[in-house]
Amino acid sequence: MAVVDPRVRSLIMPTRVVWQSAPPPEGAEHLLSFHTGQASLRGTPSCVLRNGAGLVLDFGRAWHGGVQMIVGDTAERKAVGLRVRFGESVAEAMGSPVNDHAIHDEVVAAPWLGLRETGTTVFRFVRIDLHRLNNLIRQ
Repeated sequence: MAVVDPRVRSLIMPTRVVWQSAPPPEGAEHLLSFHTGQASLRGTPSCVLRNGAGLVLDFGRAWHGGVQMIVGDTAERKAVGLRVRFGESVAEAMGSPVNDHAIHDEVVAAPWLGLRETGTTVFRFVRIDLHRLNNLIRQ
């Protein structure tokens, strides 16, 4: 027996970049515009994280859901590690949120030239940092 789910999935873009690391990501402002959702090797405006760079995005109000991250070209042409932290406040996203009732802080492997979604929680702010994968995946 099949049950129809009445929920609707919507893509919500962040409204502003609240914080950037030093050195900052390149092109963080591109994360505030709608994009095709397709990884590309040709001239698509993008945000580039190097050397552990990170940023905090503000989605304008609290939402229930997650984030979608698209990885374009990488130097090694391999998956990259991203540490993703969700928070209802900037302080929560900048700290070490607890993972008691939902995963608010995790390192995920995002595929080269691919898309990764993560998160099923309530959040307004999301911090994303480039992270070493270590033994998370083997290539």
